[in-house]
Amino acid sequence: MIDIQVKNLTKFFVIGENLLEDLSFDIQEGERVAILGRNGCGKTTLFNILTGQMDYDAGEVYVNPHKRLGLISQIPKFPAGYSVEDVLRTAFQVLTKTRQRMAEMEQAMSDGATNEQLREYDVLVNRFQAGGGYEMDVEVDKICNGLGISQDQRIQDFASLSGGERPGSILLVCFWKKRIFYCWTSRRTTWICVV
Repeated sequence: MIDIQVKNLTKFFVIGENLLEDLSFDIQEGERVAILGRNGCGKTTLFNILTGQMDYDAGEVYVNPHKRLGLISQIPKFPAGYSVEDVLRTAFQVLTKTRQRMAEMEQAMSDGATNEQLREYDVLVNRFQAGGGYEMDVEVDKICNGLGISQDQRIQDFASLSGGERPGSILLVCFWKKRIFYCWTSRRTTWICVV
């Protein structure tokens, strides 16, 4: 089964100067892939296209609809003061927003609820439960403990991490999001892991 297929992909930023030209490849389920290339050859552009963050000028891109892609930014941007724990918890943003909406509704329904409110709340609770919302704190603890990330490290300011430590933290976020495809870039190489 094909997880990713690219046919005759072309991308340019300056007319007449194609960064990617007639690029074609398939990634089959279970394959491990590495893409190497010099700086500026289009590796990150390709990943931005595959994840839907950037459009392309010609060709076809197919991603198995039962798979999801994740891209680790070369220069991750998080709000000032974000701790390692805050970054790790970005994997649960959707669940966190669902929990916040549930709390808002609980407050609004404290003096009585309409049928419409009850239906919406029921949908939110089911979504939260199905997404693992009630287990997310346990999951964060399990992964951190298993990888030896101490409580002291979890409260450390993310911006204070070394360039080598940052991708590891962000990679954990992608694993929690159950992505099949990860990319991160060091100075000269783009590393890819397809899971």
